[in-house]
Amino acid sequence: MRFHLVILAAGLSRRYGTEKEDKLLADLDGKPMYRHVTERLLALKRSRTDIADLTIVTRRGPICDACSADPRVNCLENPHPERGIASSLQEALSVFANDPEDTGEALVCFVGDQPRLQTSTIKMLLDGFLAAGKPMAAIRYQGASYNPCIFRSDCWDDLRKLSGDTGGKQLIRRHPEDVYYLDLPDNLRSEIEDIDYKQDQTGN
Repeated sequence: MRFHLVILAAGLSRRYGTEKEDKLLADLDGKPMYRHVTERLLALKRSRTDIADLTIVTRRGPICDACSADPRVNCLENPHPERGIASSLQEALSVFANDPEDTGEALVCFVGDQPRLQTSTIKMLLDGFLAAGKPMAAIRYQGASYNPCIFRSDCWDDLRKLSGDTGGKQLIRRHPEDVYYLDLPDNLRSEIEDIDYKQDQTGN
């Protein structure tokens, strides 16, 4: 199995502030918010031979400029971020040609506003997906599914048909029997919490 890691980071931050105030650039523990998951995934890529690449899909601006200059990251610009997270997912899929009969590749989707997600949890999700042999995977907490999510290459054509701001979770909800779920315990809940509002940065 070859994993393609993708960070979806083109959101308009409407709940955080204004469209000109990209929350992913907000300082969190001394670095921009999006760098937390980016750096963990780069380190994970160095430690695993089954990770093929890391791609970040973002909108025009400082994140796009910084990632375009980083040779370790494939940077894609989403020209229509207002269309929702599904449009970023489709931008990522546009660079991956796939044969539906070949199930040896998988897309692993992350979001840039989950800075507390830890490497150990990502490893458990990847390894659980490999062991389960199902075409999709997601983190689950109290019955609800969360990012990151995994989609084997035989799911990609269905992903390309999605629209809106829930992305691949639409496919997961439609076919729960085809999903490996990593159930997260209460003490790790903060890892899957999105930072949508400024007060979320401090957990208040």
